[in-house]
Amino acid sequence: MRRSVVFSFVAEIGASLSMFLTFRLASEFWGVAGFAEWVMARRLMAFIVPVITMGMDVGLTRA
Repeated sequence: MRRSVVFSFVAEIGASLSMFLTFRLASEFWGVAGFAEWVMARRLMAFIVPVITMGMDVGLTRA
């Protein structure tokens, strides 16, 4: 149990660090406007994908 908790914690730290690195690199390479477009597209996809997935789930159960 303890080993899995430690592994999960380390994995979460790694994911967070990679996110910060990705954001930093994107802001450096794309500039302010490109970075803003990327962040807005990322937020839009984070909103749309669960809605589409729920719709597919309902559609598959009715088929």
